[in-house]
Amino acid sequence: MRPGIPLLVCAALLVAAPVSAQNGRVALEGRGGIAVPVGDLRDEMSAGTGFSVALDLMYRFSPLFTGFLGGNRDEFDGGFSSTGLQGGVRITPLREASILPWLSGAVSGQELSANEFDYNLDIGFEGGAGLDVALSERFSLAPGVRYRTYQADLDGHEIGANSFTFALGAHWTFR
Repeated sequence: MRPGIPLLVCAALLVAAPVSAQNGRVALEGRGGIAVPVGDLRDEMSAGTGFSVALDLMYRFSPLFTGFLGGNRDEFDGGFSSTGLQGGVRITPLREASILPWLSGAVSGQELSANEFDYNLDIGFEGGAGLDVALSERFSLAPGVRYRTYQADLDGHEIGANSFTFALGAHWTFR
């Protein structure tokens, strides 16, 4: 069998996948949860677990792909915070269910602050996974986990500013 044929069949199935009535094109998602520092941020800087908030504006380009732009803030114990903007893509492989799994990837611009000193804006990456649990035609809850990584320059000392966030989102879809 030629390798191109299965790819064409998969592409045709994705394009032809039905879209549920609960999924409009534009959505807003706010999240809150805990932020857990890992790596240098925890080990070298002694940052502790704190809280995380985020807000994303989303646009569904196809039944499979949704783009998003948003902002986030993670406050860690020990006087550290990470604030930034991100843009990326969320992939939702299933469409006709009340619980939809998703994966996401994003590029982010983050600024690490320590004890009221702000440092440079650094470019990083974020990956996530979660569920979209429909409660009504327009409203769903979105529990998820995300991993963010970037290199922060703290007065000439580079550290890996890596963290996990475990959050519960409220997802409102517009018509």
